[in-house]
Amino acid sequence: MPSSTLRLGTLGLAAATLILMPATATATASATAASASDQPVRPVAAGYAANADAAASRAVAGGLLNRYASSKAKATGVAPVSVGAVRRTASAVPVYELSPAFVRSGSGPVGQARYAVTTYALGGESASVASAPQPNGSWQAVNVASGDTESRMSALAKGSPLLHEPQVDAWYAVRGDRVVALDGDARRAIGGGSVSVAAYAGLVHAKYADKLPGSAYDTAGYAGGYAAQSPKSSSSKTWLTVAAGGVVGAELIAWFALRRRRSAVTTI
Repeated sequence: MPSSTLRLGTLGLAAATLILMPATATATASATAASASDQPVRPVAAGYAANADAAASRAVAGGLLNRYASSKAKATGVAPVSVGAVRRTASAVPVYELSPAFVRSGSGPVGQARYAVTTYALGGESASVASAPQPNGSWQAVNVASGDTESRMSALAKGSPLLHEPQVDAWYAVRGDRVVALDGDARRAIGGGSVSVAAYAGLVHAKYADKLPGSAYDTAGYAGGYAAQSPKSSSSKTWLTVAAGGVVGAELIAWFALRRRRSAVTTI
């Protein structure tokens, strides 16, 4: 999406998981992903997207997008958009994010499905509602973002699993044993249009394996090392996070602390 577009949320749950998982020995970069190419991603369970759509619908019916519009107005100083008749414009898109085991040693799937995003039209704008499964098996809307990034990236993925590397906000399609860049951030991250799963394992291992729990970055208080990165110029944004009952708050706050240090977080 263009850098001028206000983006009011990114879950990045896998990034938080990288921080929260217990530390284990780090493999060398040369010991990457022979096994990962056997099964690059695991399919989502039947009903995954439908459950996300249902959770988003409940949240929207409860006034979530009205609260989003108010929070956005406070952040930007622009009069709130008239929500009016809210219309769903795209069904839920499952989003995969990096698996800690894959980052550590190249083992297992590249990514794990963390959440799914349903897109709505409100006024002349789009808003994306992210929903995630909870420990008790229920689904909850956990975040709202401006724009329609996930639905656009899913269209570019053309049915392939959609992978997000939240640390650099890069989007990929996983096609067989290839990781295919879908945006400029992804092309810069991998140095071209696509790489093999094994090569991608080497890249993310080199970038993130030393930032897992127990690393020097972690013990020095850098929140897994990602807080040492400078946010992009477009990152001074407002984030609307839904954390009813405190079910998802810890992982989300960990992610926001990493990636959006200059962003205000509003929990409703």
